[in-house]
Amino acid sequence: MDHTHKQIQTRLLTERQLIVVRLEPPQDPSLGLSLVERRFVLQMQDRLARIEQALGRLENGKYGWCLACHQPIGPERLDALPEAEFCLSCQSQLERRLLKPGPSPRPYAL
Repeated sequence: MDHTHKQIQTRLLTERQLIVVRLEPPQDPSLGLSLVERRFVLQMQDRLARIEQALGRLENGKYGWCLACHQPIGPERLDALPEAEFCLSCQSQLERRLLKPGPSPRPYAL
């Protein structure tokens, strides 16, 4: 693994650890989570899953390649969002499709 991939791996592992710590259950289990807290937990669990997937792509040599168009993801995007799955163009297309009324699109069928 080259130096850049080692840096990316370190950053992803650090992000993963920060999320895991934030997702630890409250000290008093009798305190229920508010709707906002539950939404936050779901968002963090989703991000944790994306980080785990990015670590897998890093291991198998597919990190940094768009899952939809198979083109490289821009370095600026990866720097801002190291767990990015799609290039900016494909992500924009996906978001536009998700905002359209009708059945939910499959993410990889752009």
